[in-house]
Amino acid sequence: MKMTLEAYLRAGLSGFPKDGIEGVASEWMAVAELSVTHGCLWAGDPCVCDGEDGCMIDVPNGHYIVEAQGCDFDGIRIIGRARARLSSASDVSVGEEIGITGTDSAMIAICDMGAVDAAVAGDDAGFQNVIDGYDFQRFGMIQFEMNGQIRIPYVNSGFGDGSGPMFRLMAGNDCVGIELDFICQEPDQ
Repeated sequence: MKMTLEAYLRAGLSGFPKDGIEGVASEWMAVAELSVTHGCLWAGDPCVCDGEDGCMIDVPNGHYIVEAQGCDFDGIRIIGRARARLSSASDVSVGEEIGITGTDSAMIAICDMGAVDAAVAGDDAGFQNVIDGYDFQRFGMIQFEMNGQIRIPYVNSGFGDGSGPMFRLMAGNDCVGIELDFICQEPDQ
């Protein structure tokens, strides 16, 4: 049976590793499912969730799976990577770096920013009130209703605040998602 992200993180210690300890990557584990209806994926700080911040890329509409890859530093377990991939894509690989995204809340969110904007419908203050009052865990899904349904998966970002690269996720020559690296390891090819 495949380990869940919750079980993986619960089995580890929190804190920071000793100098010189190298992390060991886990398998990819499911975080959430996301429907992309406006042809874009955005990644950034969920507390500043707008197109002006973070990093955004055009992707095909469809059903996406948001996943996280853990990293174990001699018992200290963190989320080292996250990705959103088109569920129908097979044999995905990491493509070119397309930008940098970061966080001041120790979390990274991934969403269809066009769908979020349409659901917010200009009520930015109402949206921000929900986000500011949200009880964030180590990973999860912000989900609520405004002018439409809002679904924003998020994960803790490595060891906390900071920034890191965002890459295209490729299936052949087609971009089918994004991958984020929170601890700057070489991407899986």
